[in-house]
Amino acid sequence: MAEVAPSAERLAEADQKIVEVLREDGRISIRALSKIVDLPETTTRDRLHRLERDGMIQGYQAIVDPKAMGFPVMAWLLVDAPEDQLEPVGDRLERDPSTLACHTLLDRPGGFAVRVAAASTDRLTHVVQTWRKDLGLTIRDLFLLNDLDPESVPLDQLEYERNVLGVLKRSF
Repeated sequence: MAEVAPSAERLAEADQKIVEVLREDGRISIRALSKIVDLPETTTRDRLHRLERDGMIQGYQAIVDPKAMGFPVMAWLLVDAPEDQLEPVGDRLERDPSTLACHTLLDRPGGFAVRVAAASTDRLTHVVQTWRKDLGLTIRDLFLLNDLDPESVPLDQLEYERNVLGVLKRSF
């Protein structure tokens, strides 16, 4: 087995550091990035372009807070699609403006885990009912997400949310 030259190991470490820094700040300048990874700017730029070209870095994006955009209700849905419609259903779920993330479930043929955001529980209900009707989805489970600290929420608020979740689950 051939030994890896120390300079090749350093470059691999540099690639890892570049990716790590970009995950924290995708808008960092080449100059600042090169200082952090301790490489010349031209080397850093070349390595970054190679990482992009080779598909290790697929793009850069703005991370948007759905709540700040007026969509405070978030949920994960586990759904099943008709097996003969998996590709078009998956495409439609991914393009839906309510969808934040859509994943194929490997342990269940035709299963998807979909993270959605909505302006209200009524709107969430509308989205789910539309998907059931238009896409033929079966809703297996729905989990409303709440990022509040349970210690800071009055008991009656927690009871309300449990009841809302129960009503939503029964309505599908």
